Amino acid sequence: TKTQDDEQDVKIFLHERIKLRPIIFGVKLLATTKSKANAVKKTLVSHATDQPVINGAIDSSQGPQPSEPTSETPAQASPESAKPTRTEPRRAKPRRAEPARSASAPSQTVSSITESTEPTEPTDSETTQPLNDSPARQEVQEQEQVQVQVQVQEQEQEQEQEQEQEQEPEQEPETLEQVDKVVRPPAGSKVRPLKRAAPVAVKKPKRPLATPKADTPAVDAQFENNLAKQPPRALKSPIRIFQIYFEAWQRELLDPAFYPLDNSRGSSELMEFSVFEQLQKNPATEGATLWGALSWRFGEKTGMLGNDWVKQIVDHPGYDVYFCNPHTHNEAIFHNMWLQGETSHPNFVEISKAFFQAAGLDDKEITSIHPSSIYSAANYFVATPQFWALFIPYVRKVLVAADRKLPPRVRDVLHSKVADDKGLHGGATYIPFIVERLFGLFMRTEGKNLKGYKIALPERERELNVHLKLLREMKDVSHRTQSAWLAACWVNYRNLYLSQTNTKAWCDQYLRAITPTEVRFV
Repeated sequence: TKTQDDEQDVKIFLHERIKLRPIIFGVKLLATTKSKANAVKKTLVSHATDQPVINGAIDSSQGPQPSEPTSETPAQASPESAKPTRTEPRRAKPRRAEPARSASAPSQTVSSITESTEPTEPTDSETTQPLNDSPARQEVQEQEQVQVQVQVQEQEQEQEQEQEQEQEPEQEPETLEQVDKVVRPPAGSKVRPLKRAAPVAVKKPKRPLATPKADTPAVDAQFENNLAKQPPRALKSPIRIFQIYFEAWQRELLDPAFYPLDNSRGSSELMEFSVFEQLQKNPATEGATLWGALSWRFGEKTGMLGNDWVKQIVDHPGYDVYFCNPHTHNEAIFHNMWLQGETSHPNFVEISKAFFQAAGLDDKEITSIHPSSIYSAANYFVATPQFWALFIPYVRKVLVAADRKLPPRVRDVLHSKVADDKGLHGGATYIPFIVERLFGLFMRTEGKNLKGYKIALPERERELNVHLKLLREMKDVSHRTQSAWLAACWVNYRNLYLSQTNTKAWCDQYLRAITPTEVRFV
């Protein structure tokens, strides 16, 4: 019989490995074993004569065998059966039970099979043993019990999982989803297409809500067009950020966190600055802790949603102005934003120097190295009333002084559309490009007591390659340490980078113009 260790191993195997296929196999094995056992019983009853054992097999031609064989049966056989016989039968290949060949075997044959220590598939010689009280029968019964238990446990687990899923509360649907959107200007529009997709927050519920959330309150049309005296009730929050647009199709790109402001009738060459002046005088900004006006391209340029922008402001309280630079690569390859303008607007450095001299400003600002912390572009400002009360008069004073003292020829060029020779800014003059670059100078002069916070733009930072990151850091370190040697190293590195990333014609036209011969820091 099998040892206790073998039986324990079988139990462990059944508990750990039994799955669906072993269960089916066990059922088939049980049915086959029962049929073979019944065949053995019938054969034992029908054949009552002695039969000699030859090599562990039964010679059915010698007549019937006793119905109750004992261990002495081989000794009582005929002399021919006294020949040496195998103590262990050959291992027969497993095959289906055949009633015609299931003749009864003596107990010696059965005992020799059960003494084998290696478990094998049931054979013809093994099926001759009655299984009513044998270890094999007990083993099959144990297998059957374990299989039933496993099935019951699996069914219970499935029922529990189904009940848990039914009892789980429904999740609240997301009300806002960030998507990248590109809207093409319609035919006849003077606005250039988007350079990149703009992140837009859209409302996209997973399923209908019993009480749908209300959309952002619509701004009064009269206020949009004429900045009426009575602002909408929604414009009573402490942080009020407006988003300027000029054409109806641009509304699709507006951020729901901002208040839409139609400036389609605006014709001032000051562009955004003109809107700042009107908002400062309008009741829409009265009582606001912070306010500002951004362009409809805000999402495209910054890669941020309005909620993320406002969160940065809320998370860093106590500043007078919050700003950013959507063109982060300029911080690495240009001394300052004035020299950068030379590559975008014809003769920008020359006209800016004339403007500075006429306005009584120090033109060394134009050729000095500025740290990246004060780079700003696109007039993306959200500031306190104190900031606007100083900044707007400062810019207006500078513009008036320059217009008075500039030579007529230079003044005419200053207010001409030559500045937008590529047609990317709707025929703008030099004025708005000069005004947006006055922010850094203002913060170091009349606004020196104000505190500014520059909001980082993760999407734009990810666009910088390793050279741009090293160049920006190298320039900032040279400015912080006031090291002319390190600044000269930065210029050489920068020139090499620009020569490799631009055409020869571009380098011949701009590289010398944007490289001052003297190293100076602001």
